[in-house]
Amino acid sequence: VQLALDAETRVLVVQAERETPMLLLRPLTTLLREGTEEGKDAVVLTLHLLADELGSAIVQSDGVPPLVALLRNGTERQKFFAVSTLVRCHMRMAEVDDEAALDAVVGTIQNEIANTNAIAPLSALLHASSDGTQALAARALAIFLPGNDALVRAAAAAGAVAPLVASLRDGTEGQKTNAPMALFALALNFEVGETIAAAGAIPLLIDLVRDGTEAQMAHATAALVPLAQNARNADTIK
Repeated sequence: VQLALDAETRVLVVQAERETPMLLLRPLTTLLREGTEEGKDAVVLTLHLLADELGSAIVQSDGVPPLVALLRNGTERQKFFAVSTLVRCHMRMAEVDDEAALDAVVGTIQNEIANTNAIAPLSALLHASSDGTQALAARALAIFLPGNDALVRAAAAAGAVAPLVASLRDGTEGQKTNAPMALFALALNFEVGETIAAAGAIPLLIDLVRDGTEAQMAHATAALVPLAQNARNADTIK
């Protein structure tokens, strides 16, 4: 497993996996599910590094269940690389012009998160000690919440709104970029949108529209759209 951390060896691993699907990834996902803690550390880092090239293959090799399991039971380090791998799997599929395949990947991850009640530990990463982990958790919520109202409500119930709003105010540039994306996904539910507004998100989003980076402006603008559907917020947003 450790050899896959070497860049040159990763190229060989990718080539081998493409030539013989599941040759290497299936044993890796088995180790991630059944291995020792040290083994899981090595495997989740390896999958993280391979996800840019083999994201779809990781999903097809039943990699999602053990990755989601790490969200519930893993160490802080394992949780970070598990979320990063899931996000990278999505990003890899988003680069491929195959909307059906992308929807299938997202659906697989959403279902596993929902079926194992992993939305609470994912939301809890918004309180992680690392700013990078917080930003990554926001990105994951932005990707995996849309289209699943039950997950949206579960994330809100798990306390996702408050740390996301705090990131708008006090976060790093990465957090200020990703937090509006997650808030957009949450605000698609009308009741959760009211919670977001009550938490003071609207003025902070407007500030990003005015003074943020190009990406922050775009994501903050998008987040304001569903919030503006509530008549209580319309005048403030105008």
